[in-house]
Amino acid sequence: MTEKSGPLVKSCGDLLRPDGTRTVVRPFHVTDPLTEGNVGGRTDEIIKRILSLSPEDLQRELHSTVEQLSARDHDVEILFDQRFAQLQERFEGRLEVTGEQALLIGAFFSEEYSIEAAALFNPSVIPHFDQTGLADGDTRIILSLRGIGEGHISSLIFQTGVWHADGTTTLDPRVSPAAGPTMVMPTLDGSKRTAELTFPD
Repeated sequence: MTEKSGPLVKSCGDLLRPDGTRTVVRPFHVTDPLTEGNVGGRTDEIIKRILSLSPEDLQRELHSTVEQLSARDHDVEILFDQRFAQLQERFEGRLEVTGEQALLIGAFFSEEYSIEAAALFNPSVIPHFDQTGLADGDTRIILSLRGIGEGHISSLIFQTGVWHADGTTTLDPRVSPAAGPTMVMPTLDGSKRTAELTFPD
C-alpha cells in the first residue's frame, strides 16, 4: 500500500473579478482600416465635417473631449496625436490641418473601451523574467488573463505577483485605467505575420 498523497490542486485563495472601470483608448474605425484613406469614403467625409468647424467650435469640442477622457485615461492628447498620424499615413500625407484639427480628428477616430466589462477568465502563469529582490523560495510570476469587454471582444491582460514558498500568492493590483500597447501593423514575413507591441512604462 502506498502512502496517501496530498491534493493535486490547492486553492490559493485569490479571487479575480472583472473591473469595468479598466479602460483603454483605442482606434475607432468607421470602415475597413485598409480603406480609411479612400477619397470620398466615410472617414474622408467625417474629416471634412471636422475641418469645416469654426475655430471656436473646434476648440470647444476638443476641450470637452480631452477633459472628459483625461478624468479616466492617461495621455489622451498623445493618443489622439498618434491616431491622427495613423490616418495621415492612410491618406498618404494629404491631410493639411492645424495642430488642434489633428487632435480633434484623432479624437473622433478613437474610442474608450472597457476591456473586462463582461468577464475575466482563462488564467495562466509563467515565471517573471525579473526574479530579483525576493525571499528564498519565492517566485515572481506573470499572470495572463482573458478579458471580455463590450461587444464580446477579447483582450489579453497581464498581471504580476509573487508565488511564495509556502504556496500562497500575492497578486499586484490591476491598475485603472489599463495601459494598452502601441501596435505596428503586422507585416508578412515568409509564412508568419509579426506584430510589434510597445507598452508604456
